[in-house]
Amino acid sequence: MNQRSSLRWGANFFFFCAALIGAQLSSPQALAKEQCPFGTWLSGETCCEPGSEYVASKNQCMPVRPERRCAMGHLDDCVAAARNLEQHGKVGEGYAVELYRFACEEGHAPGCRGLAQLYEDGRGVERDGRRALSLWEEDAPSCTILAHLLTKQGAVDSRVLTLLAMGCHRGDATACGEYADNIATHATAQKSTVVSYLERACSGGVGSACRALIASERSDKALSPARERELLSRACEAKDAEACTLLGQASYSAPRREIQRKD
Repeated sequence: MNQRSSLRWGANFFFFCAALIGAQLSSPQALAKEQCPFGTWLSGETCCEPGSEYVASKNQCMPVRPERRCAMGHLDDCVAAARNLEQHGKVGEGYAVELYRFACEEGHAPGCRGLAQLYEDGRGVERDGRRALSLWEEDAPSCTILAHLLTKQGAVDSRVLTLLAMGCHRGDATACGEYADNIATHATAQKSTVVSYLERACSGGVGSACRALIASERSDKALSPARERELLSRACEAKDAEACTLLGQASYSAPRREIQRKD
């Protein structure tokens, strides 16, 4: 080997060693020896951004599985990932805000509720009670939740009734039943209005509302046995234990009444 070839071989070997050392220094194991920078966390001996994890087969940080599915349009996974991120301090909360916002903007109610709560608490975003309230009011179950919160604070007034009515007309059967219960105590309330909201609640699967209808129709002497069985059946299907018991008793006593009539 002449001197020129020897020098060329030596230079190539030097560059190969330098590249190898550089690769080792940038490897996950090398990074793990250093403290992860602010805004990142340790995953598989690698510093990754919150919401991502080290995937050995890809040799890189990738979004955690729920977030990958979120990016594909699975909005329940956006909410699941956001709830997980909420547990990881300010950085995680900031990412949670974006995931909740994405799901909310796509019309996913749980995403709106999660975003509303973060606005209310001022976590991951500047506290904004008005924004939280507007998000809650856009969602039927959230109207009911907000009404409950106001009730706990002692604010049993027209605001609570308005929220329950909004929740009912947006499809929350529980709100229909609670609205009926609330206005029934008002002297100015029309019975027909109370009954109409109880009907909505009963049809939506609120067993107690079906039983309330039975009591109302019985007091008006307008309840037939067939109607009673129908309402009890609907309540029992809604897993109302008391209605199931009453339905069983009614079913048992009906044949006995028929036998007594024949006798």
